[in-house]
Amino acid sequence: MMKEGRDFDEIEDGDGKKLYTLKELLSEVEIEEGDNSGRSITEDDRDNLLREIHDELLTESERDELVRDISRVSKELHDTENIPRRPTFQDLDKNEVYRLYYGEKFSQGKVAEVLGCSRHVIQQVFLNQGWKTRSVGGVEKDIDPHEVYRICVEEGRPKKEAAEALGCKSTRPINRVLKENDWQTPLEQKMETEIDPDEVHRLHFEEGWSLKRIANHYGYVSKDVIQKMFREREWIPIGLARRIERLYEFPSEIEEEHRIESSRIRNSFDHLREKESISPMDMARCIEDIISSSAIESRVKWLKMQTEQDTKITDVLENRRLEVESSLNELLDISKDSNKKVRVGFIDGKLYIREQDISEHNWLNIYDNELFYFKSTIDKFKLVHEMRARLGLSKNTDLGKLIDQLTDREDADGSGYSDIKETTDEHLRAETLQLILDTTGQILSDNQDMIECIGKIRGGKYEGQGGIRNPRFPTDPEVIDMMFARFFGLGLSDGHLCATHSNFIYAENDRNRRAIVIQHSKDFGDVYYNEKEVDGEVRQIQFASAFGRALKKRGFPVGDKCFLNIGLPDFIKNGSLQTVCVYFSNMWPEDGCFVVTGSDNRGEFKWGRSVVVRNPSKELEYGHDKEVTDAHLAFLKEYGTYIKEDIDNDFKERIELASTTLEKLARSDNPRISSVANEIKDIVYDNQPKLLLDEIEVLRRIGIHATSRFIEIDYSIETSRVSIAWSGRIQRKTDVMRASLQMSPDDIRKSAKVREWMKLNPELIRQTEKEINQGRNGSSTHKGTTAR
Repeated sequence: MMKEGRDFDEIEDGDGKKLYTLKELLSEVEIEEGDNSGRSITEDDRDNLLREIHDELLTESERDELVRDISRVSKELHDTENIPRRPTFQDLDKNEVYRLYYGEKFSQGKVAEVLGCSRHVIQQVFLNQGWKTRSVGGVEKDIDPHEVYRICVEEGRPKKEAAEALGCKSTRPINRVLKENDWQTPLEQKMETEIDPDEVHRLHFEEGWSLKRIANHYGYVSKDVIQKMFREREWIPIGLARRIERLYEFPSEIEEEHRIESSRIRNSFDHLREKESISPMDMARCIEDIISSSAIESRVKWLKMQTEQDTKITDVLENRRLEVESSLNELLDISKDSNKKVRVGFIDGKLYIREQDISEHNWLNIYDNELFYFKSTIDKFKLVHEMRARLGLSKNTDLGKLIDQLTDREDADGSGYSDIKETTDEHLRAETLQLILDTTGQILSDNQDMIECIGKIRGGKYEGQGGIRNPRFPTDPEVIDMMFARFFGLGLSDGHLCATHSNFIYAENDRNRRAIVIQHSKDFGDVYYNEKEVDGEVRQIQFASAFGRALKKRGFPVGDKCFLNIGLPDFIKNGSLQTVCVYFSNMWPEDGCFVVTGSDNRGEFKWGRSVVVRNPSKELEYGHDKEVTDAHLAFLKEYGTYIKEDIDNDFKERIELASTTLEKLARSDNPRISSVANEIKDIVYDNQPKLLLDEIEVLRRIGIHATSRFIEIDYSIETSRVSIAWSGRIQRKTDVMRASLQMSPDDIRKSAKVREWMKLNPELIRQTEKEINQGRNGSSTHKGTTAR
């Protein structure tokens, strides 16, 4: 029978086995430490080691195994780090304990801190001496019941907040007042009317749902309300590990799909046993031989080493594993620019070899280091258990170490074990998930329906918000490139990545255009966004950080784009016709325009690009050379046009020097004028916008001729910022029609203007369409890569 709360004496599961609580387990650990020459593990160490079983119940065999592991780790910690022995029960001065607790009014925890021992040892002293502890509930007498009613019932705030507001250390006094007055909080009332206990029982005990998943099912973020229902009915939750074991069992034969037969091991390693010393390259050659001769197709292979006989070999794998890995990639001619990489791991006497896909079209590389949240912990741990079974490992701790070795988890926050330990966390990091899929022979799209979200906020005021819900993972590389090309087209003009939080921020006044951009984001899933007001009007969309980091992974710059002067990423510069077209379709609405001039209705596409060559506020941050001198600034002031702008009554003063004016000054007969003008002209042409140059080259590659032209120099007097404005143009009639047909602006107003011009030239439409179709039948610019 389970007592109220967590402190119960003995519980039995359905098989009649005694189960242990975390508190009882800690007591066992302390007892075993007492038999180990006085060694004791610190509370922090123990908490870290036991965190995986928090809120779970353990069988006797599970408890004994953990106790042994903890005691062993405790001994290793003290043996290797020379940690001084902490006082045990026998060492303590009982009179001093009495004085500190009763005389000085210290808490048991404070007494333990002063005497340098654990709180559990102090509790043992009290138990042995028969001393009574002070009541910690005295503050209950001073609680105003009306305040409790106001906070918990009228305002519906959590009991924890009421306890903090009324100076209580726990919620017990709050619960007492509510119970005495027969008051119910809104949450408790809702629980009675909206949650069916029979359905909760079925979901947990028959369907294997976790308490948190049940709570989420009923619209609660926290599992507290379901835990309360379990306590009131004296239901004992089934531990996560046992739920999974009941649902999923994998045959031992499953590891044969990955295990290399022992005969190949003997053939490859025999000659190494005769060598006095073994180098990492020697080891790499043996592994290369094993890979080339093995018929196993899985991306993850392993073999059992003879650790007792082959100590020299295993020493190299344990101590110089990364050197072996580097040598192996060198032997296989795998460079840093390759789409794959071979990883080497060595755990529990087993050698593991993984062929890792590091291509740019793999979504798990695009969402590198992001958290993938599963809809069910059961779905997550089914994958984890299957991987462990396939790799011949019996413990999650060993699997966690292997994840660190076969991925880049060691370079990120946390560890592989933190991903797969059996808690109620529903997430896996991208690197761990990719290794699981490589092992189980799946791709991400196979599991798309299991994944709820990527990268939502954990904790704090906005917990649960953000991220990309119901994410999508198309496998066609061209489709992936087009998805990102849209956001590069609009973002390199009117968007930026926040340097601190990686949010992608898009600035646009036109609500129709904002709606189009939001719709494009749905190609990735339901990307969280927030429309921000500036001066009372919605002018920005702020997208989730996970989305911003994905853009950054594909090459989107962080910081001042004009100051950095970056070009197009390779996937657009060398991309397919469709990728290039969607880029320009989304660039025209931002920095481009379509104009019709002259009596013959000539159409023209124009767009602007700028480069910043001086900005004192950012030169230190970006390490920019100071090409524009004070003499150049004085020259701009003398010969440029002074402009005073009223930007909502915040006047801005600037100087403009047109390209035509600079050309005239450079040809001046006055050497003082011409020399400075030519210096400035050199700066202009030495700092042409790389983005514009790449755009013109990409257009040329797909058969559209475009030109660039220097327009003017802009000098802000207030900030000393100097920028150079350039323009790109498509002017020839056939080129304008080709652009109109293939990359019309993704904008309501601008595309309508293009269509009106096209109607004036029906013959040119037919001629250009014929040329385009002939070109399509001739060759394709699409690169044949595969997405996973």
